[in-house]
Amino acid sequence: MAIYYIQQGGDDGRTPSQAQNSGTPWATIYHASTIATNGDTIHVLAGTITETINSEIAVGVNITGEGATSIVHSDLTGDFS
Repeated sequence: MAIYYIQQGGDDGRTPSQAQNSGTPWATIYHASTIATNGDTIHVLAGTITETINSEIAVGVNITGEGATSIVHSDLTGDFS
């Protein structure tokens, strides 16, 4: 089980090992979604991430956010349980 960090200004060219350090995050949830598997977490660090590409998140992957209020907004509807 891995935790991958995402932050505005990150770099999707980093390796999965590098993105497991909050000091060297990836830039997009989309990129993380292509790597993360069941049991992994995609953690979005403080800031605003806006993406216009659809991401398919594997079953069992968690998305968490930094801070007291974290919002993941989608125009799509479905069963996210």
